[in-house]
Order: sequence, then C-alpha cells, then structure tokens
Amino acid sequence: MRINLINIISDRKYESWVSFQLIYEWEDQLSKTLSIPIIDNPDRVATSLKNSIKYNISERVAYPLIKFFRAIKRCFKKESEIDCSLYFHLTVTSLIQLKKSRLNRIIPVIVDAFIAEDYLPVFYKKYGDCPLVLISSIETYEYLKSVNCPLNIRYWGLSLSDDYKLDSDKEYNKEIDILLAGRQNGVLLSYLEQYLQDNKEIEVVRSDIEDGQLIFTSNNRGVLGSFNGRDEYIDLLRKSRVIMYATPGIDGGEKRTKGYNPVTPKYLEALSSQCKIIARYPDTVETKLYELDRICSNTDSYDTFKSHLDRYLDRNNKIDLPFYASILNRHYTSVRGTELQEILQNLRS
Repeated sequence: MRINLINIISDRKYESWVSFQLIYEWEDQLSKTLSIPIIDNPDRVATSLKNSIKYNISERVAYPLIKFFRAIKRCFKKESEIDCSLYFHLTVTSLIQLKKSRLNRIIPVIVDAFIAEDYLPVFYKKYGDCPLVLISSIETYEYLKSVNCPLNIRYWGLSLSDDYKLDSDKEYNKEIDILLAGRQNGVLLSYLEQYLQDNKEIEVVRSDIEDGQLIFTSNNRGVLGSFNGRDEYIDLLRKSRVIMYATPGIDGGEKRTKGYNPVTPKYLEALSSQCKIIARYPDTVETKLYELDRICSNTDSYDTFKSHLDRYLDRNNKIDLPFYASILNRHYTSVRGTELQEILQNLRS
C-alpha cells in the first residue's frame, strides 16, 4: 500500500509547555523538508471534560459503526493508496487527542515510548488502526519486534531542529560554569555537591519550577529569571561551559521509563550549544547510535567525575567543534525528514 503524507496535525494551539515547544520545532522543520502543511488538531476542544465526553462517544458509538462500514467497503475495494497525517504523541500511555475514527489515516510518532509488557494489549488496541506507527526509541522498537508486535512499526529517532545547527566557525562565549537544567540524575548531583565543597568558586545555575514558571538561579548571582521559551533556554545553554546528562532509565528512573534509556534531545542541544558533557548512561544500542561514548565516558565514580570536571572547567581545554558537528549532522530534523521519506518509500516495495 502506498502512503501519501499530506500534512502534520499539531496541538500547538492547545499545549505550550517546553516539551511541546520542542515538538513544534520538529513539526516546523518537517513541514519545510517534506513540503507539507501543518494544520491545527481538528479534534481538540477547549476543556478536558468536553474532550473526554467527545472521545467516549466516538469510541463507543460512532467508531463501531464506522469500523463496520469500513470492513464492508474493504470486501469490495482494496485501497492501493491512502492519504495520512503525521501526529506527534508525547506519551504512549496518555490519551490520543484525535477521534478514533480518524486513526486509520494517522501516522503517530510516539516520543516517550515506555512500554511495559502488561501495557502491550492496550498499546495494540490503541494504535491498531494506524497504517504505520513510528517509535522514537530503538530499545522500545527492538523490544516490540522481539514480542512479535502485530502493528506496522518502524524506528524513527528523536532529533534536533535545524534552527540550532552548529556552526563550527563560531565559538560561543561561556559565562556560566555548570548549568543544571531540567530533571537531574541523583548520582551525578551527589558527585557535584562533593566537588563543590572544595571548589566553592564554581558558578552553578539550577532550574526550578515556581508557579508554573521555569526559574533559573545562580549560586553566585541569585535569581537569573524565568526562561520558559526555547530561545531563552538555548541562549542560556550557549553561555554554559558544562552540563550533566544522564539517560532517564537509570539510578531510580527505571520505574518511570520501564527500564528504557532513550537518548533525549537534551544531549543534542548541549552539543549544538558547544557544552562539555559529564554523562552517565548504560552501554546500549541507542547510546552507541548517538555516540555518547565518543563525547564522554560513562561517569561511574566520583574520581571519574572529578577528572572530567577538572578538565572541562580548564579554560584552555577547547571543544573540537568539527567533531561535535560530525555527530550532530546525523541527527538534525531535516535528516529525519529524509529518513521518513525512505520509510514510506520502502513500504511500497
């Protein structure tokens, strides 16, 4: 069957949190790369109550009838091609904000694909009508293949918008020693606290959520302000010398991620912002794919942490920007757009 990708369905009129802002950057770049428009989600409504009622009516009343008539239609006519929409679904366990009757024309991109064995029946039913399901984690994809997932799935990795493409000829001025933005790894934090006891002059900027705002505070300069927009956040990254990064499914994160350790865009953002990275991660097919071991060896002890940080804070220790660029060039969103075209093309053969 031939799949024609005709547009991207977006929730940008309804969701504004940072995670969604990242998705909208992907949508914008894919729209350019694939030459398809972005349309607002036609199935979203102003309140979650109305949406829940609308979803239940669709699932329990309208959709069974639609499914019945579709089955009759297939008996008489087999479709050789279908027009589909791309839709980013942030969390696999959350409600799909689309009518169930529309899902046979939707290619969902599952961003946080933390799928446990007991969730498989729900997962199969939830996406069963979709002609293709894109899985952003290669670990999850390989697990699904190992259990003979009946859905038409493909691996399609996370990326960084081309808006942040690294210019190897331009070096950013670093004003902040260490930036702690977003969820942090407890082991790396404990190493940092130990390091700061003997290095009190080091500036560390931390993020906290206060009244729905993302506030950044320096241990030297106090509150720096609210940085809720992507441009503000990236600007802060570009001013920072070192970040700490860990895949999310280790050191207590296993429960939230079901043991999966995807490489998140935070890693790519740090590379494009010319940050040095202290990292903690397992040796997996995904960490190899994103070449974490070429950027920083796994930080498995305080001595290793101290060795990394001493070297990274040395002003004479320069980043190899062409090397950073060589890694990033494989993970920009425009590259993913080309990969998606290849996926769709291979479905026809």
